[in-house]
Amino acid sequence: MLWTPPVAATEFCVSTAMELQSALLQAQSNGQPDKIRIERGHYSTAENGIRGLGFSYSSIENLSLTITGGYAEGCLGFRGSGDAFTTVLDGGNVHRVLAILAGDSNAMVSVSNLTIQSGYIYSNELPGGGLLIKGFGDDAPAQRVNIDRVAFIGNESAAGISALMIESQGRVDISNNLFHDNTVNSLYTAAVDRGPGSSAATYFINNTVVNNTTLNNDGIAGVWLKNTSGSGNVAANNVFWNNNGISDLVMSGPVGNISNNHMLHNIIQNPLGLGGTNIGNSTTNPLLDIDFSLLQDSPARDTGFTPPDNPLNPPLELDWDPGLFDIGFGLRVLGPSVDRGAFEYRDQIFADSFE
Repeated sequence: MLWTPPVAATEFCVSTAMELQSALLQAQSNGQPDKIRIERGHYSTAENGIRGLGFSYSSIENLSLTITGGYAEGCLGFRGSGDAFTTVLDGGNVHRVLAILAGDSNAMVSVSNLTIQSGYIYSNELPGGGLLIKGFGDDAPAQRVNIDRVAFIGNESAAGISALMIESQGRVDISNNLFHDNTVNSLYTAAVDRGPGSSAATYFINNTVVNNTTLNNDGIAGVWLKNTSGSGNVAANNVFWNNNGISDLVMSGPVGNISNNHMLHNIIQNPLGLGGTNIGNSTTNPLLDIDFSLLQDSPARDTGFTPPDNPLNPPLELDWDPGLFDIGFGLRVLGPSVDRGAFEYRDQIFADSFE
């Protein structure tokens, strides 16, 4: 019998903007899956060593790329506060913050536990002022994508898609993220574009989308989930609030078929153009604090939904879970049921790490 050993992952620990960009460049062509761990701190695109460009990765390799923030010195562990707000990638209102062009059919991308802020993209470039993920080459999609516990703050696009743009063929999970105060000229704070060959659903779970702006009276400052293959979209346990424009969420499928779009237990201020299944959704004010966490009397507390554990061959609308941690690196479920939005409510005595 012939046995091929698994390919070992290359691990990087970075503590400066130049080290981060260097790790991305090395990961492009080393022939291995890559894990980039980022220590807590502030990382400006202006200091990344590539003049006039934000952080970037562009590779033909169909391997995995994992980027995680929140690490203590030496990347030995989180040790205390390792939440998404302690590691900040900053575009300085000049550059796109991060572009990942990753292989194609087998490339998997995961970005977690950091802040992407103040990105800017011009009208004649690809969309996504904060984070762009796609495949290598024109119109090439990536494969599986996971975005977990990321804060998208103050990103802007002069054309379309201000904070997050994903082009992918495989499953996409976007969970426990905060999108606030992003600005787009016309359409969308975040968008997922899935073509006719897409093999799985897009899941938009436990996110908070708030205070985002479109400069067009007929624009949309919310989220677009496009899946023309018919493999489906699921939006569950999210909070959409105080975004201007005509809708907070648009889910689209094949022409004339919206039956595989599922809206479950969201708080959504402008529920237009959803279609498909709508269960447990509310237009009630979520009562958010100044940091967009939940106030004590918030109707988002303990009113989310979690699919049953280990169902046999679950339908796509039940094939997800809210994760272990919220965006503040606290336990995702602290009460009788999961909260809605990116933040799980914590009593003040526990918010100060006193037990």
